Amino acid sequence: MLRRVLADARFENLIELSELERVFSENLTPLSDFKPIQSNSGVYKYLIGRGIGPEFHKNIYQAKYWKNEDEHEWIIVMLNRRDDKVLGMQIRNLKEGKRRMFKIYNYENLLEWVMIGKDTEHDVDAGEIVIYNKLSYYFNILNINFGDTVTVFEGYIDSLYFPNSIGLVGVNTDFRLLEGSGLSLRYFFDNDEAGYRKTEEKMREGYPVFLWKKLFEDIVAKKKSTNPEQLMHRISKVKDMNKLAQLVPDSYKKLVLDNFFSKDEFDIRWLPKYGRRKKGDDKKDYDSKFRFFDNM
Repeated sequence: MLRRVLADARFENLIELSELERVFSENLTPLSDFKPIQSNSGVYKYLIGRGIGPEFHKNIYQAKYWKNEDEHEWIIVMLNRRDDKVLGMQIRNLKEGKRRMFKIYNYENLLEWVMIGKDTEHDVDAGEIVIYNKLSYYFNILNINFGDTVTVFEGYIDSLYFPNSIGLVGVNTDFRLLEGSGLSLRYFFDNDEAGYRKTEEKMREGYPVFLWKKLFEDIVAKKKSTNPEQLMHRISKVKDMNKLAQLVPDSYKKLVLDNFFSKDEFDIRWLPKYGRRKKGDDKKDYDSKFRFFDNM
């Protein structure tokens, strides 16, 4: 289905990047100061601090998000695009925890923005808008090779570190459009309870899924630590691909992550026991300077 959807879509109707730049510069939306990542900016430092180097900045822009007329905050803008044609975007602030914010703007949202102030109405067919809106939520969908296996991540940023991958908006994203497409799919969920539940679900459905614990045990075995239990405890706190990439640059190749996918239901044994967590169990006590990947 997805291949047919993409074949039927008239990609000339995607949003021009220059049109977004125009509308954001005219203060017609909540965004302003929209531009590629500037090397001297706070946004750049934030990205570098999260292990998102310049080589990953192609589809990331920076901007100000205006909460009201007087208050704004800097954000990163994840552009779902092919070249200068934009399908949708996600914005997220630079805060963590309860102060973290992200919003998705689908194709229709962007289309409405670029039509502000114009004398004419858009001529995009309603059915095509529906298709584009669905595709908007699959980050990098316009650039993958459908002939190869596609790796599906929970989040946009995590997908930056894997070839031929797409990012979703969490584990509750609708997978049906992908799974009804005949594509070769595999899933890479976060190392948390929601991820464990989704991992087990997808394995039982016959999809290859990444097994964090299998990776961690491989790391401990290769490291030959004098205290393997402590090493396992510390690295098991790595929550997602972004954090793994911070600790292990070029981890896709260095750790040979392709080796840790499985669709064998017997391998559900690799999933940690999950249930109600005790207070403090999710505390991140790993140390980003703890070089557990040395000598590997």
